[in-house]
Amino acid sequence: MAALREAAAPTVGHVSRRITVAASILLLIGVVLVALGLFAGGSTNATLFKLGAGTVLTFMGVALLSPYLVGPMSSAIGWPIERFAGFPGRLARENATRQPGRTAATAAALMIGVALVTFASVFAAGASATIDSAVKDNFKGAFVVSNVDGFSPFSAQVLKGVSTVDGVQTVSALRFSKAKVKGVSGDTSVSGIDAATLPRLYSIKVEKGPQNAIQQLGSTEGVVVKKGFADDHNVKVGQTLALTTPTRQVLRLPVIGVVKDDGGLVADISVPLPLVQKSFGERKDAFGLVGITPGADQKVVQKRIDALFKAKFPEGDVKTAQQFIDDQTAQINQVLALIYALLSLAVIISLFGIVNTLVLSISERTREIGMLRAVGTSRRQVRRIVRWEAVITALIGGIIGCVVGLGLSVLFIQPLDGFKLSIPFGQLIVLIVLAGAAGVLAAVWPARRAAKLDVLEALAYE
Repeated sequence: MAALREAAAPTVGHVSRRITVAASILLLIGVVLVALGLFAGGSTNATLFKLGAGTVLTFMGVALLSPYLVGPMSSAIGWPIERFAGFPGRLARENATRQPGRTAATAAALMIGVALVTFASVFAAGASATIDSAVKDNFKGAFVVSNVDGFSPFSAQVLKGVSTVDGVQTVSALRFSKAKVKGVSGDTSVSGIDAATLPRLYSIKVEKGPQNAIQQLGSTEGVVVKKGFADDHNVKVGQTLALTTPTRQVLRLPVIGVVKDDGGLVADISVPLPLVQKSFGERKDAFGLVGITPGADQKVVQKRIDALFKAKFPEGDVKTAQQFIDDQTAQINQVLALIYALLSLAVIISLFGIVNTLVLSISERTREIGMLRAVGTSRRQVRRIVRWEAVITALIGGIIGCVVGLGLSVLFIQPLDGFKLSIPFGQLIVLIVLAGAAGVLAAVWPARRAAKLDVLEALAYE
Protein backbone atom coordinates (compact mmCIF):
# COMPACT_ATOMS: atom_id res chain seq x y z
CA MET A 1 0.00 0.00 0.00
CA ALA A 2 2.84 2.37 0.88
CA ALA A 3 4.51 1.58 -2.46
CA LEU A 4 1.34 2.47 -4.37
CA ARG A 5 1.04 5.84 -2.67
CA GLU A 6 2.67 8.89 -4.20
CA ALA A 7 3.47 10.32 -0.79
CA ALA A 8 6.52 8.95 0.97
CA ALA A 9 4.71 8.23 4.21
CA PRO A 10 1.41 9.01 5.90
CA THR A 11 1.37 12.23 7.81
CA VAL A 12 1.56 12.00 11.58
CA GLY A 13 0.51 14.94 13.73
CA HIS A 14 2.84 16.44 16.31
CA VAL A 15 2.06 18.36 19.47
CA SER A 16 3.30 21.95 19.61
CA ARG A 17 6.11 22.52 22.10
CA ARG A 18 4.59 25.83 23.17
CA ILE A 19 1.29 24.13 23.96
CA THR A 20 3.15 21.43 25.85
CA VAL A 21 5.02 23.99 27.97
CA ALA A 22 1.85 26.00 28.65
CA ALA A 23 -0.07 22.85 29.54
CA SER A 24 2.69 21.71 31.90
CA ILE A 25 2.67 25.09 33.66
CA LEU A 26 -1.11 25.01 34.02
CA LEU A 27 -0.96 21.47 35.38
CA LEU A 28 1.78 22.40 37.87
CA ILE A 29 -0.11 25.46 39.14
CA GLY A 30 -3.29 23.41 39.39
CA VAL A 31 -1.61 20.68 41.41
CA VAL A 32 -0.05 23.29 43.76
CA LEU A 33 -3.42 24.97 44.34
CA VAL A 34 -5.08 21.61 45.00
CA ALA A 35 -2.32 20.72 47.49
CA LEU A 36 -2.75 24.07 49.25
CA GLY A 37 -6.49 23.53 49.44
CA LEU A 38 -6.09 20.05 50.91
CA PHE A 39 -3.23 20.61 53.33
CA ALA A 40 -2.78 24.34 54.00
CA GLY A 41 -5.91 24.69 56.12
CA GLY A 42 -7.96 27.89 56.33
CA SER A 43 -11.66 28.61 56.02
CA THR A 44 -14.03 26.39 54.08
CA ASN A 45 -14.61 29.10 51.45
CA ALA A 46 -10.87 29.62 50.92
CA THR A 47 -10.30 25.88 50.71
CA LEU A 48 -13.06 25.42 48.15
CA PHE A 49 -11.73 28.34 46.10
CA LYS A 50 -8.24 26.84 45.99
CA LEU A 51 -9.61 23.42 45.13
CA GLY A 52 -11.93 24.84 42.49
CA ALA A 53 -9.28 26.97 40.78
CA GLY A 54 -6.70 24.19 41.06
CA THR A 55 -9.10 21.63 39.63
CA VAL A 56 -10.00 23.84 36.64
CA LEU A 57 -6.32 24.47 35.85
CA THR A 58 -5.49 20.80 36.29
CA PHE A 59 -8.35 19.89 33.98
CA MET A 60 -7.11 22.33 31.33
CA GLY A 61 -3.57 20.99 31.65
CA VAL A 62 -4.74 17.40 31.26
CA ALA A 63 -6.86 18.33 28.23
CA LEU A 64 -3.92 20.05 26.52
CA LEU A 65 -1.55 17.19 27.32
CA SER A 66 -4.05 14.53 26.28
CA PRO A 67 -2.44 14.07 22.80
CA TYR A 68 0.43 12.36 24.60
CA LEU A 69 -2.09 9.92 26.07
CA VAL A 70 -3.64 9.03 22.72
CA GLY A 71 -0.89 6.63 21.67
CA PRO A 72 -0.72 4.56 24.89
CA MET A 73 -4.49 4.58 25.37
CA SER A 74 -5.14 3.66 21.72
CA SER A 75 -2.76 0.74 22.10
CA ALA A 76 -4.38 -0.38 25.35
CA ILE A 77 -7.93 0.01 24.06
CA GLY A 78 -7.10 -1.20 20.56
CA TRP A 79 -5.32 -4.39 21.64
CA PRO A 80 -8.50 -6.31 22.63
CA ILE A 81 -10.34 -4.73 19.69
CA GLU A 82 -7.62 -5.95 17.31
CA ARG A 83 -7.82 -9.45 18.81
CA PHE A 84 -11.59 -9.42 18.41
CA ALA A 85 -11.98 -7.62 15.08
CA GLY A 86 -8.74 -8.61 13.40
CA PHE A 87 -7.51 -6.55 10.44
CA PRO A 88 -10.19 -3.77 10.75
CA GLY A 89 -9.35 -3.38 14.45
CA ARG A 90 -5.65 -2.97 13.72
CA LEU A 91 -6.22 -0.30 11.06
CA ALA A 92 -8.68 1.49 13.35
CA ARG A 93 -6.08 1.63 16.13
CA GLU A 94 -3.39 2.92 13.76
CA ASN A 95 -5.73 5.52 12.31
CA ALA A 96 -6.56 6.81 15.82
CA THR A 97 -2.85 7.34 16.58
CA ARG A 98 -2.02 8.87 13.18
CA GLN A 99 -3.17 12.35 14.24
CA PRO A 100 -2.99 12.35 18.08
CA GLY A 101 -3.80 16.05 18.36
CA ARG A 102 -6.94 15.68 16.28
CA THR A 103 -8.00 12.54 18.13
CA ALA A 104 -7.45 14.25 21.49
CA ALA A 105 -9.38 17.34 20.40
CA THR A 106 -12.24 15.15 19.20
CA ALA A 107 -12.29 13.19 22.44
CA ALA A 108 -12.05 16.38 24.55
CA ALA A 109 -15.70 17.36 24.09
CA LEU A 110 -16.85 13.90 25.14
CA MET A 111 -14.30 13.97 27.97
CA ILE A 112 -15.84 17.15 29.40
CA GLY A 113 -19.36 15.72 29.26
CA VAL A 114 -18.33 12.42 30.86
CA ALA A 115 -16.33 14.26 33.54
CA LEU A 116 -19.38 16.34 34.52
CA VAL A 117 -21.65 13.29 34.54
CA THR A 118 -19.11 11.42 36.69
CA PHE A 119 -18.89 14.34 39.11
CA ALA A 120 -22.68 14.53 39.40
CA SER A 121 -22.97 10.75 39.90
CA VAL A 122 -20.32 10.61 42.63
CA PHE A 123 -21.70 13.70 44.37
CA ALA A 124 -25.25 12.30 44.31
CA ALA A 125 -24.07 8.92 45.60
CA GLY A 126 -22.19 10.72 48.38
CA ALA A 127 -25.23 12.80 49.29
CA SER A 128 -27.40 9.67 49.51
CA ALA A 129 -24.77 7.88 51.63
CA THR A 130 -24.44 10.93 53.88
CA ILE A 131 -28.19 11.15 54.48
CA ASP A 132 -28.40 7.42 55.10
CA SER A 133 -25.52 7.47 57.58
CA ALA A 134 -26.68 10.66 59.29
CA VAL A 135 -30.20 9.43 59.93
CA LYS A 136 -29.16 5.93 61.02
CA ASP A 137 -26.25 7.09 63.19
CA ASN A 138 -27.75 10.24 64.76
CA PHE A 139 -31.52 9.87 64.76
CA LYS A 140 -32.73 8.09 67.88
CA GLY A 141 -36.46 8.65 67.43
CA ALA A 142 -39.08 6.68 65.52
CA PHE A 143 -40.60 9.18 63.08
CA VAL A 144 -39.95 12.41 61.22
CA VAL A 145 -42.87 14.78 60.67
CA SER A 146 -42.77 17.21 57.76
CA ASN A 147 -45.03 18.98 55.31
CA VAL A 148 -46.50 16.74 52.62
CA ASP A 149 -44.39 18.59 50.02
CA GLY A 150 -41.24 17.76 51.98
CA PHE A 151 -39.90 21.29 52.51
CA SER A 152 -42.56 23.88 53.44
CA PRO A 153 -43.15 24.74 57.13
CA PHE A 154 -46.37 23.67 58.79
CA SER A 155 -48.57 24.81 61.64
CA ALA A 156 -47.25 24.38 65.18
CA GLN A 157 -50.60 22.74 66.04
CA VAL A 158 -49.53 19.66 64.04
CA LEU A 159 -46.85 18.57 66.49
CA LYS A 160 -49.06 19.49 69.45
CA GLY A 161 -51.61 17.08 68.05
CA VAL A 162 -48.96 14.39 67.52
CA SER A 163 -47.91 14.67 71.16
CA THR A 164 -51.40 13.59 72.24
CA VAL A 165 -51.40 10.40 70.15
CA ASP A 166 -51.35 7.19 72.18
CA GLY A 167 -47.88 5.68 72.08
CA VAL A 168 -46.00 8.93 71.44
CA GLN A 169 -43.56 9.78 74.21
CA THR A 170 -41.46 12.72 72.96
CA VAL A 171 -41.92 15.34 70.25
CA SER A 172 -39.23 17.86 69.31
CA ALA A 173 -39.84 20.73 66.89
CA LEU A 174 -37.32 22.54 64.70
CA ARG A 175 -37.77 25.92 63.03
CA PHE A 176 -35.47 27.75 60.64
CA SER A 177 -34.81 31.41 60.00
CA LYS A 178 -31.90 33.68 59.14
CA ALA A 179 -30.04 36.59 60.68
CA LYS A 180 -27.32 39.07 59.91
CA VAL A 181 -24.35 38.52 62.19
CA LYS A 182 -22.06 41.46 62.88
CA GLY A 183 -18.74 40.89 61.15
CA VAL A 184 -20.15 38.21 58.82
CA SER A 185 -21.16 39.09 55.27
CA GLY A 186 -24.53 37.96 53.99
CA ASP A 187 -27.27 36.12 55.85
CA THR A 188 -26.53 33.34 58.31
CA SER A 189 -28.88 30.39 58.74
CA VAL A 190 -30.47 30.04 62.18
CA SER A 191 -32.31 27.07 63.66
CA GLY A 192 -34.62 27.11 66.65
CA ILE A 193 -34.42 23.90 68.69
CA ASP A 194 -36.22 22.47 71.68
CA ALA A 195 -33.27 22.14 74.04
CA ALA A 196 -35.13 19.84 76.42
CA THR A 197 -36.26 17.21 73.90
CA LEU A 198 -33.85 17.33 70.93
CA PRO A 199 -30.95 15.51 72.68
CA ARG A 200 -33.27 12.57 73.39
CA LEU A 201 -34.09 12.12 69.71
CA TYR A 202 -31.01 13.33 67.84
CA SER A 203 -27.27 13.20 68.58
CA ILE A 204 -25.21 16.37 68.21
CA LYS A 205 -21.57 16.22 69.25
CA VAL A 206 -20.27 19.14 71.33
CA GLU A 207 -16.75 20.00 70.15
CA LYS A 208 -16.06 22.93 72.49
CA GLY A 209 -17.82 24.10 75.61
CA PRO A 210 -19.77 22.13 78.23
CA GLN A 211 -21.08 18.75 77.11
CA ASN A 212 -24.61 19.84 78.05
CA ALA A 213 -24.39 22.97 75.89
CA ILE A 214 -27.57 22.01 74.01
CA GLN A 215 -29.55 21.56 77.21
CA GLN A 216 -28.28 24.91 78.54
CA LEU A 217 -30.12 26.66 75.73
CA GLY A 218 -33.32 25.78 77.56
CA SER A 219 -32.42 27.93 80.55
CA THR A 220 -30.13 30.54 78.98
CA GLU A 221 -30.68 32.77 75.97
CA GLY A 222 -27.51 31.95 74.09
CA VAL A 223 -26.41 30.23 70.91
CA VAL A 224 -24.51 27.15 69.83
CA VAL A 225 -22.66 27.35 66.52
CA LYS A 226 -21.54 24.65 64.09
CA LYS A 227 -17.86 23.88 63.81
CA GLY A 228 -17.62 25.00 60.18
CA PHE A 229 -19.10 28.42 60.98
CA ALA A 230 -16.85 28.80 64.02
CA ASP A 231 -13.74 27.92 62.00
CA ASP A 232 -14.63 30.23 59.11
CA HIS A 233 -15.33 33.25 61.31
CA ASN A 234 -13.05 32.54 64.28
CA VAL A 235 -15.92 32.26 66.75
CA LYS A 236 -14.98 31.19 70.29
CA VAL A 237 -16.96 29.86 73.25
CA GLY A 238 -17.90 32.77 75.53
CA GLN A 239 -17.86 35.28 72.69
CA THR A 240 -20.96 37.45 72.22
CA LEU A 241 -22.57 37.50 68.79
CA ALA A 242 -24.69 40.43 67.61
CA LEU A 243 -27.61 39.13 65.52
CA THR A 244 -30.09 41.25 63.56
CA THR A 245 -33.28 39.24 63.10
CA PRO A 246 -35.83 39.46 60.22
CA THR A 247 -38.03 41.51 62.62
CA ARG A 248 -35.22 44.10 62.93
CA GLN A 249 -34.42 43.18 66.51
CA VAL A 250 -30.76 43.22 67.54
CA LEU A 251 -29.82 40.38 69.88
CA ARG A 252 -26.54 40.01 71.71
CA LEU A 253 -26.17 36.37 72.63
CA PRO A 254 -23.22 34.50 74.16
CA VAL A 255 -21.78 31.44 72.45
CA ILE A 256 -22.38 28.50 74.77
CA GLY A 257 -20.78 25.79 72.65
CA VAL A 258 -19.41 24.70 69.28
CA VAL A 259 -21.05 21.57 67.88
CA LYS A 260 -20.52 19.12 65.06
CA ASP A 261 -23.68 17.95 63.33
CA ASP A 262 -22.85 15.16 60.89
CA GLY A 263 -26.50 14.89 59.90
CA GLY A 264 -26.77 18.53 58.88
CA LEU A 265 -30.06 18.93 60.76
CA VAL A 266 -29.32 22.19 62.56
CA ALA A 267 -28.21 25.48 61.00
CA ASP A 268 -24.96 27.41 61.45
CA ILE A 269 -26.40 29.04 64.57
CA SER A 270 -28.93 27.42 66.89
CA VAL A 271 -31.03 29.31 69.42
CA PRO A 272 -33.84 28.30 71.80
CA LEU A 273 -37.16 27.57 70.11
CA PRO A 274 -39.13 30.26 72.02
CA LEU A 275 -36.58 32.89 70.94
CA VAL A 276 -37.09 32.01 67.26
CA GLN A 277 -40.79 32.62 67.66
CA LYS A 278 -40.50 35.78 69.75
CA SER A 279 -37.59 37.62 68.10
CA PHE A 280 -37.37 36.05 64.64
CA GLY A 281 -41.10 35.85 63.94
CA GLU A 282 -41.03 32.17 62.95
CA ARG A 283 -44.33 30.62 64.06
CA LYS A 284 -44.31 27.47 61.93
CA ASP A 285 -42.30 24.29 62.36
CA ALA A 286 -40.02 22.95 59.65
CA PHE A 287 -39.59 19.42 61.00
CA GLY A 288 -40.65 17.38 63.95
CA LEU A 289 -38.85 14.44 65.52
CA VAL A 290 -41.01 11.90 67.30
CA GLY A 291 -40.08 9.27 69.86
CA ILE A 292 -42.46 6.51 70.93
CA THR A 293 -43.09 4.83 74.27
CA PRO A 294 -40.84 1.80 74.90
CA GLY A 295 -42.69 -1.34 73.89
CA ALA A 296 -45.16 0.46 71.63
CA ASP A 297 -45.75 -0.98 68.16
CA GLN A 298 -44.17 1.43 65.68
CA LYS A 299 -46.52 0.55 62.81
CA VAL A 300 -49.59 0.99 65.00
CA VAL A 301 -48.41 4.38 66.28
CA GLN A 302 -47.65 5.53 62.73
CA LYS A 303 -51.16 4.56 61.62
CA ARG A 304 -52.60 6.58 64.51
CA ILE A 305 -50.58 9.64 63.51
CA ASP A 306 -51.63 9.17 59.87
CA ALA A 307 -55.27 9.02 60.98
CA LEU A 308 -54.81 12.25 62.97
CA PHE A 309 -53.33 14.01 59.94
CA LYS A 310 -56.14 12.87 57.64
CA ALA A 311 -58.75 14.03 60.11
CA LYS A 312 -57.28 17.37 61.29
CA PHE A 313 -53.94 18.22 59.68
CA PRO A 314 -53.83 17.33 55.98
CA GLU A 315 -50.58 19.31 55.56
CA GLY A 316 -48.72 16.90 57.87
CA ASP A 317 -46.79 13.81 56.79
CA VAL A 318 -45.13 11.21 59.00
CA LYS A 319 -42.29 8.90 57.94
CA THR A 320 -40.09 6.34 59.58
CA ALA A 321 -36.34 6.86 59.45
CA GLN A 322 -36.01 4.56 56.43
CA GLN A 323 -38.95 6.18 54.65
CA PHE A 324 -37.39 9.59 55.25
CA ILE A 325 -34.08 8.34 53.80
CA ASP A 326 -35.85 6.92 50.75
CA ASP A 327 -37.78 10.16 50.25
CA GLN A 328 -34.63 12.32 50.39
CA THR A 329 -32.80 9.93 48.07
CA ALA A 330 -35.68 10.10 45.58
CA GLN A 331 -35.43 13.90 45.56
CA ILE A 332 -31.68 13.66 44.90
CA ASN A 333 -32.33 11.23 42.05
CA GLN A 334 -34.86 13.62 40.53
CA VAL A 335 -32.30 16.43 40.53
CA LEU A 336 -29.69 14.02 39.16
CA ALA A 337 -32.03 13.02 36.32
CA LEU A 338 -32.44 16.69 35.40
CA ILE A 339 -28.64 17.16 35.43
CA TYR A 340 -28.23 14.07 33.24
CA ALA A 341 -30.76 15.47 30.79
CA LEU A 342 -28.86 18.75 30.54
CA LEU A 343 -25.46 17.07 30.26
CA SER A 344 -26.76 14.78 27.54
CA LEU A 345 -26.79 17.85 25.29
CA ALA A 346 -23.02 18.18 25.76
CA VAL A 347 -22.60 14.50 24.88
CA ILE A 348 -24.75 14.90 21.74
CA ILE A 349 -22.63 17.87 20.65
CA SER A 350 -19.47 15.80 21.19
CA LEU A 351 -20.88 13.13 18.87
CA PHE A 352 -21.07 15.71 16.08
CA GLY A 353 -17.39 16.38 16.72
CA ILE A 354 -16.60 12.70 16.24
CA VAL A 355 -18.68 12.64 13.04
CA ASN A 356 -16.86 15.67 11.66
CA THR A 357 -13.44 14.21 12.48
CA LEU A 358 -14.30 10.90 10.85
CA VAL A 359 -15.60 12.62 7.71
CA LEU A 360 -12.43 14.72 7.50
CA SER A 361 -10.29 11.63 8.08
CA ILE A 362 -12.13 9.73 5.35
CA SER A 363 -11.68 12.64 2.95
CA GLU A 364 -7.94 12.71 3.64
CA ARG A 365 -7.66 8.95 3.21
CA THR A 366 -9.82 8.63 0.08
CA ARG A 367 -7.02 7.11 -2.03
CA GLU A 368 -6.01 4.88 0.86
CA ILE A 369 -9.55 3.55 1.19
CA GLY A 370 -9.68 3.06 -2.59
CA MET A 371 -6.46 1.02 -2.48
CA LEU A 372 -7.80 -1.04 0.42
CA ARG A 373 -10.87 -1.80 -1.65
CA ALA A 374 -8.70 -2.58 -4.71
CA VAL A 375 -6.61 -5.18 -2.86
CA GLY A 376 -9.70 -7.00 -1.61
CA THR A 377 -11.07 -5.19 1.45
CA SER A 378 -14.84 -5.53 1.55
CA ARG A 379 -17.27 -2.71 2.19
CA ARG A 380 -18.22 -4.38 5.46
CA GLN A 381 -14.58 -4.30 6.58
CA VAL A 382 -14.30 -0.60 5.66
CA ARG A 383 -17.38 0.15 7.77
CA ARG A 384 -15.90 -1.81 10.66
CA ILE A 385 -12.60 0.14 10.41
CA VAL A 386 -14.44 3.45 10.71
CA ARG A 387 -16.69 2.18 13.53
CA TRP A 388 -13.80 0.82 15.59
CA GLU A 389 -11.86 4.06 15.10
CA ALA A 390 -14.85 5.96 16.48
CA VAL A 391 -15.14 3.55 19.41
CA ILE A 392 -11.45 3.98 20.28
CA THR A 393 -11.78 7.78 20.12
CA ALA A 394 -14.94 7.75 22.24
CA LEU A 395 -13.44 5.39 24.82
CA ILE A 396 -10.37 7.62 25.13
CA GLY A 397 -12.63 10.56 25.92
CA GLY A 398 -14.82 8.47 28.21
CA ILE A 399 -11.98 6.99 30.25
CA ILE A 400 -10.08 10.27 30.65
CA GLY A 401 -13.33 12.06 31.49
CA CYS A 402 -14.26 9.43 34.05
CA VAL A 403 -10.85 9.70 35.75
CA VAL A 404 -10.91 13.52 35.73
CA GLY A 405 -14.51 13.63 37.00
CA LEU A 406 -13.71 11.16 39.75
CA GLY A 407 -10.70 13.19 40.84
CA LEU A 408 -12.76 16.38 40.70
CA SER A 409 -15.50 14.94 42.90
CA VAL A 410 -13.05 13.55 45.46
CA LEU A 411 -11.30 16.91 45.75
CA PHE A 412 -14.53 18.83 46.23
CA ILE A 413 -16.05 16.36 48.68
CA GLN A 414 -12.94 16.00 50.86
CA PRO A 415 -13.24 19.41 52.62
CA LEU A 416 -17.00 19.12 53.17
CA ASP A 417 -17.45 18.39 56.85
CA GLY A 418 -19.46 15.21 57.43
CA PHE A 419 -19.99 14.49 53.72
CA LYS A 420 -19.29 10.87 52.88
CA LEU A 421 -17.51 9.77 49.72
CA SER A 422 -19.32 7.02 47.84
CA ILE A 423 -18.12 5.96 44.39
CA PRO A 424 -20.77 4.24 42.22
CA PHE A 425 -18.39 1.97 40.31
CA GLY A 426 -21.25 0.23 38.51
CA GLN A 427 -22.57 3.53 37.12
CA LEU A 428 -19.07 4.58 36.02
CA ILE A 429 -18.53 1.32 34.14
CA VAL A 430 -21.90 1.74 32.45
CA LEU A 431 -20.91 5.32 31.59
CA ILE A 432 -17.72 4.18 29.84
CA VAL A 433 -19.65 1.49 27.96
CA LEU A 434 -22.18 4.11 26.85
CA ALA A 435 -19.31 6.29 25.64
CA GLY A 436 -18.18 3.43 23.40
CA ALA A 437 -21.75 2.93 22.19
CA ALA A 438 -21.91 6.66 21.41
CA GLY A 439 -18.86 6.18 19.21
CA VAL A 440 -20.67 3.46 17.25
CA LEU A 441 -23.66 5.75 16.82
CA ALA A 442 -21.47 8.63 15.63
CA ALA A 443 -19.78 6.38 13.06
CA VAL A 444 -22.97 5.21 11.30
CA TRP A 445 -23.03 7.87 8.57
CA PRO A 446 -19.24 8.24 8.05
CA ALA A 447 -18.86 4.44 7.86
CA ARG A 448 -21.55 4.17 5.20
CA ARG A 449 -19.98 7.04 3.29
CA ALA A 450 -16.56 5.40 3.34
CA ALA A 451 -17.97 2.04 2.23
CA LYS A 452 -19.78 3.60 -0.74
CA LEU A 453 -16.68 5.23 -2.22
CA ASP A 454 -16.13 4.20 -5.84
CA VAL A 455 -12.84 2.32 -6.11
CA LEU A 456 -11.68 3.88 -9.40
CA GLU A 457 -12.65 7.41 -8.38
CA ALA A 458 -10.96 6.95 -5.01
CA LEU A 459 -7.71 5.78 -6.62
CA ALA A 460 -7.74 8.79 -8.94
CA TYR A 461 -8.53 11.21 -6.06
CA GLU A 462 -6.00 14.03 -5.57
